[in-house]
Amino acid sequence: MQLPPASVILNPSEVRGPLVIILNSIFASLMLFVIFIRIFSRIHLSKSFGWDDVFIIAAVIPTLGCGTITILGSIKYGWNRHVYDVPFAHLVIGLKLTMLIECLFAVSCTFTKLSLLCFSHKLTAGLNLRVMRILIIANATIVTLEMIVFCIVAVFTHLL
Repeated sequence: MQLPPASVILNPSEVRGPLVIILNSIFASLMLFVIFIRIFSRIHLSKSFGWDDVFIIAAVIPTLGCGTITILGSIKYGWNRHVYDVPFAHLVIGLKLTMLIECLFAVSCTFTKLSLLCFSHKLTAGLNLRVMRILIIANATIVTLEMIVFCIVAVFTHLL
């Protein structure tokens, strides 16, 4: 095991402060506001609610989960401290929460990518581009498989 740096030995109870909590709160609020405006405009103004909107709403849920777990980890499990100051029992649950965040992040990114692909499909629907539709479907398949593989790798990496 590696010894802690001198700065940690001199100041063992250094806490980084509530910056993570503040930033998560600000950006989660901004995200929800932008999504609300998007959905409102798609339903009431342009009347073109589609699969791209469904996927972006689905991306909100794991994104908020990542933020919530990060705040929980900072408050309860010592993520705002040096790893040397965190009790061993908190390290185990912290690693499990990290694995969960990695999987939620992969799901959130996948839903966002699928939303963009559905939007591209919507934009090219009026054109008679069969090749473009095939490429969009192929990309959606690759993105979905990528998420599945990433989650499997994240889980089994943390289990070993």
